[in-house]
Amino acid sequence: MSSYSQQLYSEECSYETPYKIYPISGKSMQPLIYAGDEVVDVPVSLSNLEVGSIIIFQIPKKRLIHRIISITSDGRYITKGDNNLIWDFRFFPFIPLKTNFSQVYGKVVCIRGFKYR
Repeated sequence: MSSYSQQLYSEECSYETPYKIYPISGKSMQPLIYAGDEVVDVPVSLSNLEVGSIIIFQIPKKRLIHRIISITSDGRYITKGDNNLIWDFRFFPFIPLKTNFSQVYGKVVCIRGFKYR
């Protein structure tokens, strides 16, 4: 587990937070984040996002929590759930979904769950 991932399960994950808390319902980020866990995100600047960051972002009709696996030359993000076999895609033939910074709600900084506690 990377140091970023270890920090997400810090005991400092307080239940008192001014930031948004998102409940998890899917399996796409297992084994790090499980259904029933909650994640806390903070707003970020463009310079705070890098490959490996877990972000919360909006796509049509859906909000996703996935990891940045690549940043394109024009500054957009290619993302993937840790438990998914392929990157997030737009449509057949699996053209990568490219997320703009304007679609990003924030970066996950804390996981409230019981997998590693």
